[in-house]
Amino acid sequence: MENSTLTTAKTLLVNFTAKDNQSSIELKNALNYLADISRNEKGFIRYEVFRSDNYHLDYYVLQTWSDERALEKHLNQDHVLEFAAQCKLLLARPLNIVPLSMPFKAEWLKPLISNSISLN
Repeated sequence: MENSTLTTAKTLLVNFTAKDNQSSIELKNALNYLADISRNEKGFIRYEVFRSDNYHLDYYVLQTWSDERALEKHLNQDHVLEFAAQCKLLLARPLNIVPLSMPFKAEWLKPLISNSISLN
């Protein structure tokens, strides 16, 4: 992969807030399941699930895809659409999506890149 390809990578930080403790458990399980499946998709670079240390109902997903096309394909997968429908029942408010850019050298990403992508 050329360094220019890394600059076309699409990264999102998505915030989910569960409506209560039971919803939090279900959301955590659903997010982890979604992460496991998503890691097998073409264009996957990074997909990590975090829970806030300050507010136990808040979860964050940091995901990076090789390009806009890979992200769009991911968002239209059946498992993502099913997850989105399930989420509506678990969330206290609509999810918040923040697109992120990488203002640093592409070489710093090498440890994060999956084996399916070659950096030459």
